[in-house]
Amino acid sequence: MVCGLPQRLCCFPFAAFSFTDYPPYAYLGDATEEFDVDGFGHDIATRLHEVCAINVTVVESRWSNCWNAGEIGQGLLNGWFHGCMTYTHTVGQRNRFMDFSEPILNLNKPAGILTRLNKDGSPHIKGSDTLKGRKIVDVVGWAPTADGIYFVKNSCNQDIKFDTSLQMITPTVDTGNANDDALYTLMNGDADAVWIYADQAKNYQCSDTIDTKGWNCTLWEGLGKILRTFTRGNLGMRTVVQRCRLVNVVLV
Repeated sequence: MVCGLPQRLCCFPFAAFSFTDYPPYAYLGDATEEFDVDGFGHDIATRLHEVCAINVTVVESRWSNCWNAGEIGQGLLNGWFHGCMTYTHTVGQRNRFMDFSEPILNLNKPAGILTRLNKDGSPHIKGSDTLKGRKIVDVVGWAPTADGIYFVKNSCNQDIKFDTSLQMITPTVDTGNANDDALYTLMNGDADAVWIYADQAKNYQCSDTIDTKGWNCTLWEGLGKILRTFTRGNLGMRTVVQRCRLVNVVLV
């Protein structure tokens, strides 16, 4: 969210909605900040008045109030707030429902296929897998959106797109956190992989400086022994293919 907002909004107070489970972009501050919403999305929004005629008030809400499973959330649709912060402008479905401002980040946030490891340490799904007939669980309400996987070329397999017979599913577990739900679904064997941001496990590590009560941080710690991810880009209005990488999901 920047000064590229429509002119009709630039002379009025603006209420933007933020989350508290998306560090470092949006999270709860510590006691010195009275546990207010924090993150660099919040910081940029509340300083916009220094560069353009807009005053932003940041309020906390839930992801589903802005973007739900494949469609605009009821909060944004019904005008509970003017806009939503720290959303990725992905290809596909989001553009049919919403307009986006100019970005505040570079085009450098790849998505990945996260899978579990077999007992012998090999990945349940290899990087070269076409995903034919595979069940891939979506992190509902988050980017990358479920339809984005069909735009991606698999750089681990001669830049061939994934097989259209893959089945995108929603989590079979409901903890109240979409990323935890997807990971539990994978580990329970109800899915072959998760379609997810490549850095999500790193961002969900336990921390002494960030309030992690919104997710199960221990679920995401030490996962190098049971999970692997191979990554590629799915960002902005274009599909950006990275060099195929099969890496330990825990980034240190």
